[in-house]
Amino acid sequence: MDMDRQKRQEGIQNALGFIQSSLPYPKPEGYKGFLTQLVCNLLDEGNAMFREGEWQQAIKDFSEGVNVAHYAQAESLEIPSALLESLYFNRAAAYHSMGEYEQGVQDCDSALALCKDSCRALYRKALCLRELGRFREAYNCSTGCLLTTPNDKHVYELAQELANKLGLKIRKAYISTQYLFPLQESAKSEKSNGNSAHFAGEASTTTFTITL
Repeated sequence: MDMDRQKRQEGIQNALGFIQSSLPYPKPEGYKGFLTQLVCNLLDEGNAMFREGEWQQAIKDFSEGVNVAHYAQAESLEIPSALLESLYFNRAAAYHSMGEYEQGVQDCDSALALCKDSCRALYRKALCLRELGRFREAYNCSTGCLLTTPNDKHVYELAQELANKLGLKIRKAYISTQYLFPLQESAKSEKSNGNSAHFAGEASTTTFTITL
């Protein structure tokens, strides 16, 4: 184990020991930052455990982070929602790896409650729902994710797989290029005045998923 990780683990244990006591924090105005750093460290340690395949320990670290975040909120100290979302999403990934798909769905829902457009939470939820045989719900999640990340290969392949299971078809996206008409008119005006000018059009791509 490298020194940085060992130091992080020691910091986590010391911080947890402190908040489990009734001792006052030396600088009250810095308590929010102290708790936020603890949650960050628990997230990082959980991620390290996940990469090592220690999913149960990863879940324990992520859960501790969630609990500390809720403790902070009870003390009227707001932990960044993006941090809490990451804890839920990463714990869902660990549950998915362990085959605990219902728990994974629940954590994805918690992440989506914090960020309703979280593509990674939608994708992970779709994976869990697929394993539960809930193909229609999984498909809806995958297409919701596909609308925001149309070029993601993994999302597209998942949506296609689920569409096939449901007897549906994902059509090829229509790509439209739109030009700024005021600029075109300005270019014509310049040309009529004997001046040459070049204007770049603005490309816009719109992607829709069509279900039959």
